[in-house]
Amino acid sequence: RAALPLGRLFAREAYVVHVASSDLVEAATCEFLARGDGEPQEVTLMVRRVCGAVSVRFVSYEFGSSHWAAPLQLPADVRFEVRHKASSALAFAGSAGPANKVSLPSAGVLFVGETFVLQALSSTLLKGAACEFVARSVAQEIELALERAVGDVSLSLRALDGRPLPVGIPFQVWHQQQQCVVCEGRTSLAASQVPCDPWFVNQGALYMGETYVLAVPTGHGWRATAVSFVVGEVGQVQLELTREEGHATLQRSEEHTSELQSQIGSR
Repeated sequence: RAALPLGRLFAREAYVVHVASSDLVEAATCEFLARGDGEPQEVTLMVRRVCGAVSVRFVSYEFGSSHWAAPLQLPADVRFEVRHKASSALAFAGSAGPANKVSLPSAGVLFVGETFVLQALSSTLLKGAACEFVARSVAQEIELALERAVGDVSLSLRALDGRPLPVGIPFQVWHQQQQCVVCEGRTSLAASQVPCDPWFVNQGALYMGETYVLAVPTGHGWRATAVSFVVGEVGQVQLELTREEGHATLQRSEEHTSELQSQIGSR
């Protein structure tokens, strides 16, 4: 709002208000007639604000790092919202599509110079996250890194023949696609069914929706065996073990046999 000094406008004369275009508003004009009746006169000119061209892109928290999960694609169609920071008014809501990258509609949505909040909504597979950005008059891409949700799975071993398992059976869990060991350990109990208490290695984690493999390597009296599972679809995973068959070779000594036969004959 601007007040014009007295004596600048003559009564009953027509004038034009002109707003020049800028990074924030588009050009606009309007005409008015100065009344000259001594009463205050207000002229309103409607201007259209410039909207920014914004695209959003969601990547994994490990993207671009040396972490074993860096090559993994995020689950598709991340749900998100864009809100005006000061008023919390919803500017846009939708999903990011198969590639998790989408351009936002510019008309009447993202006013240049205003601060907005991009918020990815949490799901069973991903944790929620948010970032702020200021809409600019040039095209811009907002990138938001997301963390995967972590699940909990109870792991156990069981002997197929029902006999007690010994202490110290080694086991590993690896990500099926990346072939990276994420946790390992050895059993600490002797029973027909024993729990696995793994410790995580290689920055390992059990990500929701991802497929892993629980395996016992060959040796230590057991055949190599494995079972795959999807985190979030099962709460318990049990691996059945088969014992390795033993092989023994018996050799007979002829000299010892003759001596034994002589001793038996003398009796």
